[in-house]
Amino acid sequence: MADNGMAADKQRGLSLVSLLCALVASGMLVCSGLRFLPRLQSDCRLARQNVWLINQLEFSMLKIEKEIRRAGFHHDNSGKRALSISRHSGERPDSCLMLNYAYYHPQARNFSGELVDQTFGYRLRKHALEARRNAAHCDEPGWVNIHDGEQMHVTALQFEMLGADGIRVTLDGRLAHAPKVCHRIVRLVARRNG
Repeated sequence: MADNGMAADKQRGLSLVSLLCALVASGMLVCSGLRFLPRLQSDCRLARQNVWLINQLEFSMLKIEKEIRRAGFHHDNSGKRALSISRHSGERPDSCLMLNYAYYHPQARNFSGELVDQTFGYRLRKHALEARRNAAHCDEPGWVNIHDGEQMHVTALQFEMLGADGIRVTLDGRLAHAPKVCHRIVRLVARRNG
């Protein structure tokens, strides 16, 4: 029995000094880790803003791509020009696209109705991507800003013809309150109808 008592004496826990040293060391580790927390939060906010900007530009680019692919579809071979590229006064060259095609009107209850010829346009104006239905030219009024100008600016929009079968579309944007957050999309879009 004396041996059991001796074994119990040898199995004592941590001393107060070693416990305090462990607490100080872990406290220092936590404090040094907290120094990086503001940087981590800043990086996360920047990544969130970048993803938001990319989503906005991608949505606009997909819309423009869809319109380019439809351009030139007419039910009566009317010979109307499928698309034209120009610019709004005071903006960069090749920053306005006018598209013409036929589609089923959304008010029709069934798709057996008649096709409606329509002209659509996209242009750059004062750091904004604008769109318009029934547009005759790039300088007329009535265009609508696609994005909130207080949140983002479109810094470049350019349409470049690649022969008769394609268009290169370039769309650049940046956040209004964080100009370092910027993104560029360049797409080659095939034309399907004249």
